[in-house]
Amino acid sequence: MVENNPFSIRELKKSGIINKIFGIKPAENAIIEINNLFASVEKPSFISAERLDEIAYKYKIKNILKQFRNDFENIYESYLKYCLQDKKLTDTEFSELHHLKQLFLLNDTSIETIHNRLCSEIYGQSVRESITDGRLTTEEKDFLDKIENELRLPENIAKEIYTKKAEEYLQNYIKNTVSDQRLSPSEENEIKAISESLMMSIVYNDKTKAALAKYRLFWMIENGNIPEIETDVKLQRGERAYAQVSAELYEKKMVTRRIRYHGPTARIRIWKGFYYRMGDIAVHRVTEDITQKQDVGELILTNKRLIFMGNQKNMVIRLTKILGLTPYSDGVEIEKETGRNPIFLFNNNVDIFVFTLSKAIDEATQ
Repeated sequence: MVENNPFSIRELKKSGIINKIFGIKPAENAIIEINNLFASVEKPSFISAERLDEIAYKYKIKNILKQFRNDFENIYESYLKYCLQDKKLTDTEFSELHHLKQLFLLNDTSIETIHNRLCSEIYGQSVRESITDGRLTTEEKDFLDKIENELRLPENIAKEIYTKKAEEYLQNYIKNTVSDQRLSPSEENEIKAISESLMMSIVYNDKTKAALAKYRLFWMIENGNIPEIETDVKLQRGERAYAQVSAELYEKKMVTRRIRYHGPTARIRIWKGFYYRMGDIAVHRVTEDITQKQDVGELILTNKRLIFMGNQKNMVIRLTKILGLTPYSDGVEIEKETGRNPIFLFNNNVDIFVFTLSKAIDEATQ
């Protein structure tokens, strides 16, 4: 085998007993011998069509190019991989590849498919390496242009590969950045800087816009900058409104569903339709908590109080008197020092309301 050759010598398949008796040589040995030919020469151009014909005649193969078409494409691909180790195709290498194409009568479509796939992999890896820090410098851009030219990769394919890799990087960066459901001003500036450097425009759909707005708000609240709102409710001096939602007020109550009788008993018939029950009866009340709707109104959160303005009654809970919160997907239960715990149900940004309430309680109790 010639050194620095992509091909290696392979052993021929041994013939079975029947094939030996009739002098039949395994057909697969034909492609193995062709492989070994390439492993024994310095350049593919040293192999002529006549050598292939000799092997075809030896194994009694009528159309060796048709029968081993896939194998010849694999040989071409192996040599192309070998040439692309330095991420470029020289004129000499291109000439050798052209010889293989002619030798195996490979069509343009097959060659183009093989070239574009292998070169795309190399170019894609080069793009990933160039933008690993979220920036594409002038030197890195020139490098990618050079790789594109030396690989002889079509411009439209190179552009498609770059766009895909840059989009993947930007999307992954955004995903990792907001994995904590927070978006700080510095993180947002970095996203913008990356998109500009990679020459990518950011287009968010409505769902993503809403999520980012929420994460931006969470960061502001967490860092002590809770946005204020206007409200018609009369507030105390120094009191600021943070949120207002239409809500339903519920309370949990314990009710008796039924009474069960336990213990051994017997019935004795006195007369038709009348019986006397004998034995001990243990009375067991079956009770459970049920949630009952109490009122409908407006729930207002301030830096001091939680105010419910209902159609039937009003309720005011000072934040310093709240012992805990139980958030739900459609509301929140307030644990108070005394009395029943109210449950407020609403569907408008429950997570934002609960997060703001939690932060307001934390600040009020400091």
